[in-house]
Amino acid sequence: MPKYDIRPAVVDHAQEFRQNTGQDPARYLVPDGNLFHPRPYLTSGDLIYVWPVGVEGIRHFGNSAVAIHRYIGDSDVDVQVVHKDEARIEMSGTFPGITAVDNMAALKLLVRDQTPDPGKTLFLPGIFERVQYVVVENYDFVHAADDRTHSFDYTITFIRTGPGRRIADPHGTPAPPNPTKKVTPRGHPGRYTLSKSGSQTFRQIAKRVYGSSEKWKHLADLNARLVQYSHAMAIPFFQLPTYRWPLGTKIFY
Repeated sequence: MPKYDIRPAVVDHAQEFRQNTGQDPARYLVPDGNLFHPRPYLTSGDLIYVWPVGVEGIRHFGNSAVAIHRYIGDSDVDVQVVHKDEARIEMSGTFPGITAVDNMAALKLLVRDQTPDPGKTLFLPGIFERVQYVVVENYDFVHAADDRTHSFDYTITFIRTGPGRRIADPHGTPAPPNPTKKVTPRGHPGRYTLSKSGSQTFRQIAKRVYGSSEKWKHLADLNARLVQYSHAMAIPFFQLPTYRWPLGTKIFY
């Protein structure tokens, strides 16, 4: 498996997408597998979804909930503000190319996940300086009838429940699953093994080095870089214990 690289790329204009040539539209937005912009991400508990491209369409709007009282024969109106603001964040854009369906499925997994208070966390680089706590209000995925590509258009609306702490712009680097909580890995990894045929997953390796496949979570704690890589590749959290790492991958235990 090639190394995952998110450094800014030099555009090769000969590889740009051209209509009706059969090229994957993702080649235009994400040339050579690299990215131009830091990407937004959404977390829910231990799950994380990282958008395949930077922020596209964005709409931030809200309204005050008011109670209006009108009295017969009186020219004045009595207005009482019930809620000062009900802010919403609407994101829209396109999941490009042949990975569109996988991105749609991964995002829906987070949208449907039951989230404890204060809600899911949404990071929009260049739009908000703080992580936003949100609740999903609605979502919409559309593949137009006249679209002859694999792409899907999406619109997702969040209700903003409050801001989180200020975080640095990752410049395209996927954030940890919970940006508001610092987690110190348990143990002192000094030993390592290499993944090999028949021992490529966290469960298989835990069985070999610890004698119990149920200790795969300890391996995940000691191999934060691999877990971060899985988030960047939009691998669902529930697949982490059985995900097959490339042969020869160094895994600490």
